[in-house]
Amino acid sequence: MKQNRKSPGVARGSSAPASSPASDMLELRRAVATCLLWEDTATESSAELYNRIRRLAHACPYQFVADVAVQARQVHRLRHVPLLLLRELARHAGRAAHEAQQLSALFPQIITRADQITDFVCLYWADNGGKKTLPKQVKKGLAACFEKFDAYQLAKYSGEGKTVSLRDIAFLVHPSKTKYATDYVGPIVTRERIYKGAGGRVVGVGQVMRHEDSALDQLVKKTLPTPDTWESKLSAARGLEARRTVWTELLQSNGLGALAWARNLRNMRADNVSEDLVLGYADVLLERGKATDLFPHQILRAAAEARWAEPALQKLLLAPSSDVVLPGRTAILVDVSGSMGHPVAGKSDVKRIDAAVALAVLARQACGRADVWSFSEKLVLCSEAGEEHRGFVLVDRIVGSQAHRNTYARAAVAALHGHYGKEQSERILVITDEQSTDGELGAVPAKRGYVMNIATDARTLAGSERWVSISGWSAHVLNWIAEHENIETC
Repeated sequence: MKQNRKSPGVARGSSAPASSPASDMLELRRAVATCLLWEDTATESSAELYNRIRRLAHACPYQFVADVAVQARQVHRLRHVPLLLLRELARHAGRAAHEAQQLSALFPQIITRADQITDFVCLYWADNGGKKTLPKQVKKGLAACFEKFDAYQLAKYSGEGKTVSLRDIAFLVHPSKTKYATDYVGPIVTRERIYKGAGGRVVGVGQVMRHEDSALDQLVKKTLPTPDTWESKLSAARGLEARRTVWTELLQSNGLGALAWARNLRNMRADNVSEDLVLGYADVLLERGKATDLFPHQILRAAAEARWAEPALQKLLLAPSSDVVLPGRTAILVDVSGSMGHPVAGKSDVKRIDAAVALAVLARQACGRADVWSFSEKLVLCSEAGEEHRGFVLVDRIVGSQAHRNTYARAAVAALHGHYGKEQSERILVITDEQSTDGELGAVPAKRGYVMNIATDARTLAGSERWVSISGWSAHVLNWIAEHENIETC
């Protein structure tokens, strides 16, 4: 895979002045790549981050913001911040006429689950001056999204009983869906209430044109079949034997997604499901190309809950880096300071250090020769090139390498420079949340230097043109490095 070097990528150099358009573009990409909207970070409240992203979305070129929004959904697999960017694109003051026409085409690229339709409308109305209206191009884009989903998906995410449902939105945006209609029988036009205002007053009506017995027709008539999900099957199961039977059938029929499998390892063991069947499902996920459905740090957290499943989880952990090869010697520095213990979300047990260590494991696997170091108040060698410390063994060595205290990033890089002397490495990867006690990193002790940021903060430790800042949690950052260095991937 080759990237157009003139188009926005995953990263950019970071030496632009603070007030320049290039600086705004870098800051927006950094803020978005790991953003879980409405979650506080270590240095910024959710409201401050929300307003900063809104400001940057209007300071940056329209097409750049559109590219970041698509990437946030399709590459970083984030759910809500792409919708925020999509909303700001609909309000972007600097867009040209042809860009306004292209807005509707962005919706199907970003909305990949039916419930994101309702999420977007709620987000749009939440900051719309109290108006329950949508622009023409937004309606057109949402209408196109209905074409993507079948009856099962519409039923699973119908949103009935919530502030706004898919049925309400259908009457608002007027989709015309012909999928699953065997014969054209002419449009059906129905007038229904969309939503209510104060005191239950009906403030909107609409019509939906659809083919009879299509999924959209069933949505309008409220006759969608009850979705037969793995959750509903387990809820209906009574007793240990019934649950074991359901788990077994789901595994044998490939009925579990990667995240559902990883999160339920402990439950399946508690229900006495065959261990060989449970662990063997990792091979099924690999064969189906579903290994990348899991973020690396999600695999680490699954292993923390089910150490007995580490052999299977390690297959998934190392799989994404198998098609990336970074030649030459690489120095990987992992931030293990106190701030890395901050969770990525308020109610999550996933911490920043989980994301950082997982990326280090992937990078170690992708590099021809790699030294892995940790840094907090000192620099500690965790695994030298040639040593077979991989997967969860390397995780334990990094996390247990030193006390997790202050962040002396600049000192760590300087110490690394002293360690290698005149023998330059091909590249240095610094994986961090960029909460540094001693400021920017200084000179790059290698031919190339990358700061891999796993947080949303505006600051950057990359203090010179030779450092490149990259943001994100997934293995795609390694693909970007290969493309940046013009390396052919396998």
